[in-house]
Amino acid sequence: MKITKPLAVRPYLTVALVVSSFQFNSQLYAASPNVNQVSHDPDELNNPELSLQNEKVADKVLAVILSHSLTRDIDAESVNELQSSESLQGCSELRQKLLQIIQKSQPLTFTLVGFPFKSGNKETKVIGDLPDLAERLALEKLHKFMEEIGQVYAYGAKIIIYTDGLAFFDQLDVPLEKVTGYETALKQLAADLPLISIMTCQDLFPDLSPEVIHANIKSHPMSFKELSSEAKDVLSKRLLMEFDFPKGRVFLKERSFDQITTELDRRSQQINQIYKSKFPSAIPLSVHYKKDIGEKVGISLSEGHVTPWHGVAVLKKGGSFIIIPKKDVPTSAQISSKRINGINCYYYIY
Repeated sequence: MKITKPLAVRPYLTVALVVSSFQFNSQLYAASPNVNQVSHDPDELNNPELSLQNEKVADKVLAVILSHSLTRDIDAESVNELQSSESLQGCSELRQKLLQIIQKSQPLTFTLVGFPFKSGNKETKVIGDLPDLAERLALEKLHKFMEEIGQVYAYGAKIIIYTDGLAFFDQLDVPLEKVTGYETALKQLAADLPLISIMTCQDLFPDLSPEVIHANIKSHPMSFKELSSEAKDVLSKRLLMEFDFPKGRVFLKERSFDQITTELDRRSQQINQIYKSKFPSAIPLSVHYKKDIGEKVGISLSEGHVTPWHGVAVLKKGGSFIIIPKKDVPTSAQISSKRINGINCYYYIY
């Protein structure tokens, strides 16, 4: 595919942000330019051809993003709530964000909060505690997404994955050491994918221990937006599936179920706010369906829309892979592995 390169010649500014301590104050949310503001670039005003070419590039990039976007609520589907595809909103707002960056001849930066840790449910969901071929396939899919943008936009794109396991591991009965072990292995697994960066809370705040970071996330001030009753019902059903094994059922008996759902939602909003402050002009992605893509774009990490930390990779007879919960793997399937970047990536073959 021919690469369309914008004619803009304006230099761009690279800002390095160094954080030496975990400070939750107003400095964390310093004012940033409004990416929705209409550009008045004098180069474009004097060069209609430049303006038209940038507009065309923005349209092409938007088309690539839409091809990876979720068009229905996969969380609701996972608990057998029937969903139909819906028209996404916010396309013009997202296009304007893209155009603002394209006009400056800058690479596009996307952010994705996720990849927390492997589910603790090894009976019906996952194989082990460390990233395996399911994570690798998801990373490769994201990398291909960025490559596709690079085919239509000369300055390319990159994605920063912010791991969020430190925010809520205690609410899902996952030991802290399994969170940090997962993060370390995930970085190693993605080492040969140049368009992907893995960033953990400890990368942002290297002078603090995981325990202190976790405590600071919990106390981070925020304007809490409560889940709708429908969304809370879906989350509750997903949690029942998550804890559907002996140890999990015991854990649920010892905790308030309603408190778990509320705290998970709160922690998710807190960690998202913290990470968003680091790259306020980046384009945020989500592993959950988002109707308004002008605010955040929901994307799929696998063919079956199962996130890798909730499933296993399966090599089908036709030679293609799919990520599914372990309970759905045929009993005749055999476990295998391949070593990638020093990580044993386990998967099933049938």
